[in-house]
Amino acid sequence: MNIISKIQKKVCFSAYMFLFKNMPLSNAKPNLGQRWLRNFCARHFMVDGFIHPTANIEKGALLSPHAISLGENSGIGMSCRLLSHVTFGKNVIMGPYCFFCTKNHEFNRLDIPIIKQGYRPIQPIVVGDDVWFGQGVIVLPGVHIGNGCIIGAGAVVTKDVPDYAIVGGNPAKIIKYRSNENNYNNANIQ
Repeated sequence: MNIISKIQKKVCFSAYMFLFKNMPLSNAKPNLGQRWLRNFCARHFMVDGFIHPTANIEKGALLSPHAISLGENSGIGMSCRLLSHVTFGKNVIMGPYCFFCTKNHEFNRLDIPIIKQGYRPIQPIVVGDDVWFGQGVIVLPGVHIGNGCIIGAGAVVTKDVPDYAIVGGNPAKIIKYRSNENNYNNANIQ
């Protein structure tokens, strides 16, 4: 990365953090271009990641500039936190105050305080397409969430979630699976 590219990334990161991160919600009136400004800055400060031009980053979202990928029509909710190495597919929606954690403290030694043991290696989080995260979801390091999942509000996701699962709780457990069967079974009632 050349010096101009490094400066551009630092300027865009600073502009995001100090100017655009706390602008009004994306659909607020009057529209000051806040959705476009947050997206533009995030696309240009990202290192080893990708923010699609149609992605939405809401007010207060805190993004690491390292290895975050946000697919087409996906959104990061208000005041959400994303550490490095998080990948979202297409059409992902998210409520406010979600947290995606890819790094954890080391704690195996009993002869050294946890605070002095450092960190475990980063474990990436991967989210498929068409996933809905409710408010306040926490996703822990190394979790893979399949396509079409619904993660209930307040869930703490500690393990991989298979395609089309609906999960909730702490720790998150499968409640049921999404299915076309029985959906809209009363659609023919007039």
